[in-house]
Amino acid sequence: MVFYKILLNQREKITGSMAIVYSTLVGQSILNGEVFDCDGVFDYEAARQFIYDQTENGAYFIDLPTPRIGYLSKHTGMTKQNVRLTIKRLDEAGYIGIRQESIYCPVNLLDEGFIKIPNDTTLKGWQLIDYAIMKERSIGHNNTIDTWASKLAENLHTTKENVYMTIMRLKEKGYVERLPNGKLRIK
Repeated sequence: MVFYKILLNQREKITGSMAIVYSTLVGQSILNGEVFDCDGVFDYEAARQFIYDQTENGAYFIDLPTPRIGYLSKHTGMTKQNVRLTIKRLDEAGYIGIRQESIYCPVNLLDEGFIKIPNDTTLKGWQLIDYAIMKERSIGHNNTIDTWASKLAENLHTTKENVYMTIMRLKEKGYVERLPNGKLRIK
């Protein structure tokens, strides 16, 4: 499961569940294009061109295959009912067009990057996304990060208060540990 970082600046407009389902759907839509090279390896430039070709009239929408509720439920760890509700909310918010079988996909979606979201946690929504971002940042740093709340807030596009709350909840659930030097070990 992936999360497209471009959605971080949409944090005030959509829920974490919406961001996760949207990322899954837009990823599936992109993979339906001719985005693999002859060896079967994902070709970033071909994917970027695929998005550009479908959005060249300025609409920023690409084809959306019919969402499979069961697959999305299993893949995202959400109930089928929550997936249906989330798809409805994405449709109402204009991120997807169920009737038009389309999904919003800005040309710079891939340029902003993405992160892998672990699927072996009990976390949901923005808490899961924030944990995944912290986990990614800890790679190469002995699974630790500095905990400057202002810097984390900037990276996560949220407030320092939300960062403190997220760290507290992740600590309670055993996903992070405060070290004597003040850093966080991300598990």
